[in-house]
Amino acid sequence: MGAIMRLRTAAILALCVATAGCVIENGPRRGGPVAIQPMGLEGQWQNTQGLYSASFSNSSTVWVDTQTGETLIRGSYQQLSPTDYALVLTSEESGQTRRANCRLFGRNQLNCSRDDGNQFSMVRLAT
Repeated sequence: MGAIMRLRTAAILALCVATAGCVIENGPRRGGPVAIQPMGLEGQWQNTQGLYSASFSNSSTVWVDTQTGETLIRGSYQQLSPTDYALVLTSEESGQTRRANCRLFGRNQLNCSRDDGNQFSMVRLAT
């Protein structure tokens, strides 16, 4: 992996960690609203290499190339437990469908194993 890609990945990870505990306040005495934290898999994610991003909403997912914006994958997901999810992913290009089992670590890290044995990880993007 080139130096630029390592810097890009490090910046994305730093941004996710830095914004994970942000609070929005309207004033010192009013106790302003707290930033809404996404629950479970819902929200925007990016693979740890920064090559693609994925949106998860209402049991559907769409993955896009971060450079071109081209849709790569469409699919669905099912929550199996508070931390475990089953994904069904279909390539837009080939039509091939793959399954993956994923586990949430905290709110911002998702580690997955595909049915072909390949593994991948994603980090939640700041909202």
